[in-house]
Amino acid sequence: MFKKGKIISGVKCNVNSCKFWAKGNHCSAGEIEVDPPNSYSSEMTDCSTFEPKNYFD
Repeated sequence: MFKKGKIISGVKCNVNSCKFWAKGNHCSAGEIEVDPPNSYSSEMTDCSTFEPKNYFD
C-alpha cells in the first residue's frame, strides 16, 4: 500500500481515476513503482502504484 505525499516533481500522471492523481496531471504518491522487470517498451510497463480513487470520501 502506497501513501499519499507531496507532488512528485517531474512525474506526470494522466490517470484521473487514481487516488494519487493531482490537479495539473501530477502524481502525489509518496513513491512510485513501475513493473515488470525486464520490460523493453512503455507498452510493456505498468504503474503498480495505481489505486482507484474512492469517490465516497
